[in-house]
Amino acid sequence: MAEIKKQWLPRALAGGLAGVAAHVLLGYLLGCFSLIGPASFSGFRFPDCRFPYELEPLGEALSFGLFALFGAEVGIATLPFADSGRELVIHSLLHYAVTTVTVSVWVVLNFGWRGTLPGFLIPLTLVYALVWLVRWAGWYRELLAIRKKLGLNRKKEGADAP
Repeated sequence: MAEIKKQWLPRALAGGLAGVAAHVLLGYLLGCFSLIGPASFSGFRFPDCRFPYELEPLGEALSFGLFALFGAEVGIATLPFADSGRELVIHSLLHYAVTTVTVSVWVVLNFGWRGTLPGFLIPLTLVYALVWLVRWAGWYRELLAIRKKLGLNRKKEGADAP
């Protein structure tokens, strides 16, 4: 596990940079600025956490920071959280809770409490559960392959034997 912890920082930094890039892409898709040619205002505001006009740059910086934090959390999630089953579940639930808080803060600051939070948290939860289940299935398949190579058979001798 010590070797994995050494890998957290580069993965968190890469994820943070990906989060910032995703925030820039979001601003572009909202039509808040144009990369080529003149900008055409689409009526959407750049995600600025609904700060007043005087503090808008601070709100944009906070929004970028929350996207970077979310990206870092996703980057860290690419590593295994633990060596044992119980520890893995606890660390996974803790990671999910921290990720949910990050997304919730960004959503509430940008869109408010009314009806928007479930629209972000339900897909986040479904994707998180899907990724977790796919990883678990992969680990289980590896376990079965190791058992097969070692000649360990999971079938019990006795009642089912001919």
